[in-house]
Amino acid sequence: SIGFIGSATLSFLPDLIRRYKLEYPHVKLVLHDLYPVEMDKACDRGEIDVAITRALSPERRKNRQSRVLLRDPLVAVLPRSRELKSKKIRLADLAGERFILFHRKGAPGVFDTIVGACRSHGFSPRVENEPNSMQTILSLVEAEEGVAIVPASISNLRSKGVQFVRLVPDLYLDLIAVWPLGEPSAVLHTFLDFLNANTEAIRAKAELALSSIARMKA
Repeated sequence: SIGFIGSATLSFLPDLIRRYKLEYPHVKLVLHDLYPVEMDKACDRGEIDVAITRALSPERRKNRQSRVLLRDPLVAVLPRSRELKSKKIRLADLAGERFILFHRKGAPGVFDTIVGACRSHGFSPRVENEPNSMQTILSLVEAEEGVAIVPASISNLRSKGVQFVRLVPDLYLDLIAVWPLGEPSAVLHTFLDFLNANTEAIRAKAELALSSIARMKA
């Protein structure tokens, strides 16, 4: 039983699951699309064996094992109508903008990382809206309701009315695999070994998304 956050489905997860099933056809996978907060609760209840999620709090790390899969790059999302002089934008240059951020209740680590990065660059973001869907975030940016910061993989949703722009300096969020303390079952051990063997391919897909954004026309 595997829990995962939605952004993983836009980069490496579909191909990873497909190849795992080809290599281990006798293993039945049960997949759960969950917010990070929901993932924590599902782990506590023993409903999932491994979670692909965001970094754990110090309290959560006490009874979990984890492995970093990749450093997930974050990018700015601006309306397509906005004219830019560069394919990159400084985080500090967004200080006067209204922000649309993925709702904190579902993914506090993501929200707090973005807000913390803004504060470290001299401003507190004015958060106008906290949708619970990345597609809604893109739609609101397209409507010129504000700007957003999202994982680079979200660019695969390809909303025509927005542009994805690399941040300066680069901003990342860890994406990790998490499982309970103790000796894993034989099936879980096999899946973790498979993840480990494919870590470089997973990271390459994340970098591909970032390099694709750099090639997009503003």
